[in-house]
Amino acid sequence: MKRFLLSVVLVSSLAFTSCQFDDSDIWDKFGEMEDSIRDHEQRISALEELCKQMNTNIEALQTIVAALEKRDYVTNVSEVRSNGEVIGYTISFAYSDTVTIYHGQDGKDGANGKDGYTPQICVMKDIDGIYYWTIDGEWLLDGKGNKIQANGVNGTNGSNGTNGTDGVTPQLKIENDYWYVSYDNGATWVQLGKATGEDRTDGSDGVDGDTLFKKISISEGFVVFILNDGNNTQIKLPFTTDTKLCISLNKAGELQNNITIEEQRSVTSLQINGRFNINDLIFINTYIRSIEFLDLSDATYEGNENLKINPLGEIAVNRTLRHVIIGNQIKNDILDGAVIDPSYCIALETLTMTTNHSRIAGVTGDGSWPIHSGLSGAPNLSKLVIAEGVTELAVSNNSYGAIYCICPIIELPSTLTIIDYRIFGLYWKSTVFCNAKIPPCIYTEVKPISSFYDCYDQMKEMTLYVPVESVNTYKSTPGWSQFGTILPIE
Repeated sequence: MKRFLLSVVLVSSLAFTSCQFDDSDIWDKFGEMEDSIRDHEQRISALEELCKQMNTNIEALQTIVAALEKRDYVTNVSEVRSNGEVIGYTISFAYSDTVTIYHGQDGKDGANGKDGYTPQICVMKDIDGIYYWTIDGEWLLDGKGNKIQANGVNGTNGSNGTNGTDGVTPQLKIENDYWYVSYDNGATWVQLGKATGEDRTDGSDGVDGDTLFKKISISEGFVVFILNDGNNTQIKLPFTTDTKLCISLNKAGELQNNITIEEQRSVTSLQINGRFNINDLIFINTYIRSIEFLDLSDATYEGNENLKINPLGEIAVNRTLRHVIIGNQIKNDILDGAVIDPSYCIALETLTMTTNHSRIAGVTGDGSWPIHSGLSGAPNLSKLVIAEGVTELAVSNNSYGAIYCICPIIELPSTLTIIDYRIFGLYWKSTVFCNAKIPPCIYTEVKPISSFYDCYDQMKEMTLYVPVESVNTYKSTPGWSQFGTILPIE
């Protein structure tokens, strides 16, 4: 029996060694499956990175559109590098948040999609002048069929919007190999196309996913964002520096000979010392494209005209000036005889006057208030500041419509002693801060009077802030008592 079993084992061993099984095909199949799984994982990883960068680009595009609407400007553009290669840019603004844009250098392709679908989120300006989001060249619509704004201006919750909604940021994600988009901060998601596809039969790669930004360039003082939307839509923002440029002029009208072309394109803050005239102001409004701050406190305006900050008027509205400081004015050889007119500077926030704009001793025999002195035409001004040292303040009475120097906030210095009777009560309910402990005397063109001109009976709805020890004095002084509320300055 033992001999029989041993024979069986020997025969089996000989048969096994003489006819060995070939499993190389199976291992090759396993290898192909591992490569396929690894390739699929790499595609998903690349697509997830693309999705992350696309969401970053969408947020960046929304910031850029908002900066365009706010008349913001770019202050710095720096490269983003990975493994020595430029993969995008970091964009810094004067007022908006810093953003990062990926693949902005040469419009490089995104992650390899292997014939998978990549949604194209972009913006497009409609006939109403508002930018709305698009997806694959079509308007991105909310659940009610409304176009979705790329910023929050004039939405349906605002004062003028009819078709748009408040600005939202679309979000993308990949789940179960499909793209999804949300336009309600991730509360709900809408399925789009499949993010991954199969390899091509010829072994070639599929079409790469496009990027939102095709190209970014700096040209003639602007940063130009070219969108990859099929139309090569361009969004241009001024590229400027924050350095204050100081120029001294020995002769009025010579500004254009003392500033370089590059300074004209990039300067945002300009101080002029010496003398200037209307030709210098025309040059500023025509060629200094990004100016926001204009300091004329140590410069004297000369001319036979009133001081119009933008002499071009409605022909070329100034959309960049935010802050202006005014010093001395000479009109017809009369010091401080010119009317200050900030009209057609629609972005102007603050006007500061550092010298008297009031009556001039010797202009008439009794030293009365000249009718051509003061401030005129500031319907969009948000803050009027009369600097310390100024003692007298007038407004223009060239015509009824030229008196409106009223703005939301008016700051008066502690040195003020005389004020025009038309400074309040016209067109705007201002909040007034008067730092003078003794209420300034109220004047017409020729004499003091006891009340302000209150055209619309609105001063009773306005608030006056004064030094704490002077509250009761202002409340009992004719004219100043017309303010409905008088409170101490904290």
